[in-house]
Amino acid sequence: MKEFGDASESGSVGGRSSSHSETSSQADANKFFNKRHQTGQAPNGAEEDDLLEQSRTFQEAIFHSMYILVRARVTEHWKLAVGKLVLELLSTFLVVFNPIGGWPIDASNPVWLVVRWTLPRVPVLKIWGYNTYIVIFYFLVGLIYTVLVAVAVLTLAMRRQEHSRWLRKFGSLLQLVTDTLFSVLFAAVLDFLVFFFNCDFGADQRNHKFWTDKSCMDGAFIIHLCVAGTTAIVYFAASMTLLVASCELNPVATGLLACPAAVTRVKILAFKAMFVIAACTLDSVPRIQEIMMLVTVGYVAWLSFSKLPFLRTYINEAWTGGWIGVSYTVVVNAAWKLQHKHIDPRDGHSYMDKVLYGIFPSVLVGAALTRCWWRWRMRAVGRFRPVVPPNVKLKNVCKFSTPEEVELLSRALRKFDIDGLVVEETAQLGETIIKCGMAVFPGDVGLQILTANYLLEVKRDGPAARTQLQLALKGGPSLVQRYQIFSTIENSKRLKDGQEGHLDLQSYVEFKRNYRAVIRLHKEALGAQRDYWQLLTRSHVKTGAVRAALEAMDQAADAAQQVYRRVLERYPNNGKLLRCYGKFLEDVQNNPAAAGRVYQEAARNGGADGLLSLDLKIQGADKPEFLTSMDLHEDACVVINAAGKILMVNAVRGCCGNCAVESNALDRNTSASQLFWGIRRPTWRAPTCRCLCRSRFPVATQATSAATSRAANLASWTLCVILWHCTRSDT
Repeated sequence: MKEFGDASESGSVGGRSSSHSETSSQADANKFFNKRHQTGQAPNGAEEDDLLEQSRTFQEAIFHSMYILVRARVTEHWKLAVGKLVLELLSTFLVVFNPIGGWPIDASNPVWLVVRWTLPRVPVLKIWGYNTYIVIFYFLVGLIYTVLVAVAVLTLAMRRQEHSRWLRKFGSLLQLVTDTLFSVLFAAVLDFLVFFFNCDFGADQRNHKFWTDKSCMDGAFIIHLCVAGTTAIVYFAASMTLLVASCELNPVATGLLACPAAVTRVKILAFKAMFVIAACTLDSVPRIQEIMMLVTVGYVAWLSFSKLPFLRTYINEAWTGGWIGVSYTVVVNAAWKLQHKHIDPRDGHSYMDKVLYGIFPSVLVGAALTRCWWRWRMRAVGRFRPVVPPNVKLKNVCKFSTPEEVELLSRALRKFDIDGLVVEETAQLGETIIKCGMAVFPGDVGLQILTANYLLEVKRDGPAARTQLQLALKGGPSLVQRYQIFSTIENSKRLKDGQEGHLDLQSYVEFKRNYRAVIRLHKEALGAQRDYWQLLTRSHVKTGAVRAALEAMDQAADAAQQVYRRVLERYPNNGKLLRCYGKFLEDVQNNPAAAGRVYQEAARNGGADGLLSLDLKIQGADKPEFLTSMDLHEDACVVINAAGKILMVNAVRGCCGNCAVESNALDRNTSASQLFWGIRRPTWRAPTCRCLCRSRFPVATQATSAATSRAANLASWTLCVILWHCTRSDT
């Protein structure tokens, strides 16, 4: 392990004196520490920037709280999902269609007696009055803040006690409460909070429009306004945060209300809030109120229709149809109240009949239009069937207009067999669509996140998924995309990648980059310790210099610990990385007990037999000539260990055909020429095999001594690298 040996040598206390060890003041020490990061490390220092920048404590805490609630979610029954959808749409409908808004609704109707509680403000005002409204208002405010505090407490508890049964039950209950309070009843709760602002501020008395005997400038009422305004802002921020967390990134998710379009849902939530605020607070300016209601509800209906945010087609139809029904009601309400300067109550019955008789046909028409629009958008899937010809460039297969269109067309892979698994043909179709989208929009963060989730959930390839996520982090993701990257990384931890070598070439290169990053910071932490002890060898030392050196040592150790933790989350079973971390705990953190446990874990995972521990560096004159001329972009490379397990393949299938070489078919007595002799293609010559074997695969027999047997078994685990070059025949 050459890299770590360099780290130990550079960090030894008895090593050579550094040119910066003559620090004599705090300013000089700080200057030295800053210079350590700035000099000679500009190209390499970028390798751990994406690891260090994830250490924002507040942002990570919020992300972890969001993920904890999503992880505690239980599988929804279809009846519960339908109830949530109906309640959310019904509460929005009642914001505009209620007796306080002037509609002549029969208060004794049994249907209305049940439905009215979907919007609690209406029955509370009609039955109990102002004082009861205030009591319920402060109870609701306390409930909102209590739930948010409970989320924070759950996050801290789950980080310390991961497998507690009561915590999991509490998390499931809290997830149900937050989903109901901040999502399903969003319109009803926000309506209850902002109704205090329905004041006639243009009049001399500035009284409330409903409580006409209450002045909005009264001291007690101003307190209510402040509490209502602050709580409404907190409530909207929490609802938006939990909405982003509830968006499902898994392209083959089975939830009925699964929705990957986080940005679209946030826009819908924002305009929905504007719609509720306009309907509840602008009674003093009715024309402006109606115009704002028309614009906001119309935009929400258009977003739902054009973006198709949900994964399931019939949920999109029901959702969009419901919002078109709400839009129809708002149009009828505007036609009634904008027709004359003063509303004639006698016209209310005719307009109410128009709403009641027209609401259901409008919902059905909206659902039918959404179905037709869905079929029209998905017609482009036929261009990717049966397969894309090899002579056609991927970016020319389909001219995608936006990255969102790629995600929409990739839903064609959602076809399952009787066991609930994705059909192989549709999975390949989805992969082709995503690859074509990546070719049209290279470097798009959203598509990289989509690719990572496809690799994670469909291909079950954790290392390749994390490689895509690291590329996404470098592409300047937004705050929503940062959470999506965070949640995908957390989901990838459940896959046991280990050091068995299930990596493609890109994932292997990404691991080596991360490995160099942790080794560099490890060396830096050791160097900070060396400089501190060298500072103490001087005869005269200032207190400020000692303090600065200690701070520099702590900062270097914390940075290395942070990056080690991030990389070990991605590669938890790599023996080589675990051994380096054990040395870090032993030498830098001075924690031999923890280091011993890490060493045991490293020994359990092996480390000398995995692809992640492979080092193809050959020093001196023993380096073969063909290694100097080998190009991984043109030459095929297969890495096989002495047990016959294929550890890495980069381009064999592309240049040597679809050869199925199973690991159990490799025999120790089979030469490389015999192994690959049968590979043929019309335009290719028989491949020339060049072997570099680090062992001769000795086999211990009964006649051999114990020492010979142990040596033979040890040598049989030595890595064997088989490389061959396939040249195209032009004759």
